[in-house]
Amino acid sequence: KKALQAEVAELKKFEDHIHQLKKKNEEARLSFEREGGQLKELADVMQTKKSAMMESNSNLEAEYQKEIDDLEGQIQNTKMMHEKDMEMMVKNRVTSYLRRTFGAGGVDT
Repeated sequence: KKALQAEVAELKKFEDHIHQLKKKNEEARLSFEREGGQLKELADVMQTKKSAMMESNSNLEAEYQKEIDDLEGQIQNTKMMHEKDMEMMVKNRVTSYLRRTFGAGGVDT
């Protein structure tokens, strides 16, 4: 009878141990699920930030390209103005030279 009681007590301890293991397993599973959910949320946030940064980068790129185009246009205008100024200066010098050399009435420009 004592052996049976000892065996029942061992069986009870074993069942309690199994119950504790199942409980710990369930707690670990729930913890992993929560952690997985948090990681998914974090991944979603990071993806949103990445998309925003890419859009921002694209906007900056377009903005910089516009600035480059504007500056190139200004350079082109400045070149044209400089060429016209130089042309006028040369014409004036030639005209002035011809006037001095041939007199005021003898040169058509």
